[in-house]
Amino acid sequence: MFNFDEVIDRSGLSCAKYETSREAGNDETVIPFTIADMNFATAPEVKAACLKRADRDFYSYTVPSDDVYEAIINWQKDMHELDIKKDWIVFSPGTVPGLDLVIRSIIEDSEKIIIQTPAYPPFFNFSNLKNMEILQNKLIFEDSKYKIDFKDLEEKAKEAKAIVLCNPHNPVGRVWTKPELEKISEIAYKYNLYVISDEMHQDFTFNGNSYTPMMRVFKNYEKVVSFMAPSKTFNIAGLNTAYAIIPDDKLREKINDISSRSLMGAVNTFGLCALKAAYNDGRAWYKEMIKYLERNINYVSEEFSKIDGIKFEKPEGTYLIWIDLSGLNCEPKKMHEIFVKNKIFLSDGAMFGDEKSVRINLAYPREIIDFLVSSFKKSIEEIKALN
Repeated sequence: MFNFDEVIDRSGLSCAKYETSREAGNDETVIPFTIADMNFATAPEVKAACLKRADRDFYSYTVPSDDVYEAIINWQKDMHELDIKKDWIVFSPGTVPGLDLVIRSIIEDSEKIIIQTPAYPPFFNFSNLKNMEILQNKLIFEDSKYKIDFKDLEEKAKEAKAIVLCNPHNPVGRVWTKPELEKISEIAYKYNLYVISDEMHQDFTFNGNSYTPMMRVFKNYEKVVSFMAPSKTFNIAGLNTAYAIIPDDKLREKINDISSRSLMGAVNTFGLCALKAAYNDGRAWYKEMIKYLERNINYVSEEFSKIDGIKFEKPEGTYLIWIDLSGLNCEPKKMHEIFVKNKIFLSDGAMFGDEKSVRINLAYPREIIDFLVSSFKKSIEEIKALN
């Protein structure tokens, strides 16, 4: 019904991952598997809605209408069994600025927050505008699976003000189970922590894995904020429309006040239009896209499992795969040079807190995924030959 096999020319669109690749000195024959957007056209219903809106003559300041709120409420209820109220929804022109705003609203200078590493790169930068300290709760790789070090988490919780979570986790691809989230909730309650949860990849789970919204675990807890958006799900990140779910009235009022005084700005006119169309009319496209991605993930995981010297967990969620290359005993810079020589540009693990790993985006047509697999295998053989 939808053609996810189509290889789309994204030249001339100022696409961030292609521009970043060129800035790194790579020519146009090198394919970037870096920044997390999909190389699939968005749902036709989203495109049609944006074109219809563009046909009007005014692109002025916009506020969310009731039907936008209703679209969010219905999507979260239908897809994730999450009941939310209109008043809980706080819009943001992107998840990262929203996360940063929330953290600046609740964390004072010299206070500490916990992140789980490897981590989405912006998490390391939350301390840029405040003199706060970031504590790293490093994930453990055990039995081919990334796990939370709960003993370490509790030790760090004793001195922290908040914990920032990512579920499903970027970059390792874990979908935290309900029991795991309940353990986090026990620690948060015990030490009175704020819990700030990035759930941008909530709509991406595969092979029977089940996503549990943090809000379903932290019932009636006044110190929890969850961020969500259609941007990853429908490949519309450039429309800068995200939202936080904040059930507690006092916390929400505080964050809204800081947002107003920070002059962060309103959400995008077309973003609101796209959100409504995606959530209301894009479900058929979404279901086909998830099936396609699952096939990509299963194929790549099977092929990479045949390669000696690397470690990874088959992604349970997101469309990203995190590869530990430390067993190859090669300098990271040299490894990336070999990858680029073989025409693939991968996310440098150093940005996520581990320079001897790479993150790879698997949201591409199968033809490109086949090229990725063959080029990655060839690169690993060349890296091994250096020893």
